[in-house]
Amino acid sequence: MENIYPPEIQALDQKYQKDETLQNELALEKAKLNYYREQLKSNPGDSDLQRRITYHESEVARLEAEIKMVG
Repeated sequence: MENIYPPEIQALDQKYQKDETLQNELALEKAKLNYYREQLKSNPGDSDLQRRITYHESEVARLEAEIKMVG
């Protein structure tokens, strides 16, 4: 599977690269998670997609916990 994201995710990635805040990273991770979830609807049972979803779910949870601790 290619790692080519749609323009919305590319824009969030560029924003995060310019301003590496937890909020920007969280927005990027949530967008990637939603992207892979949508891909899984078209390819049910794809183990690579499931692995990516699991990874991004853990990243979203980690970032939300960090933001909660800081805030």
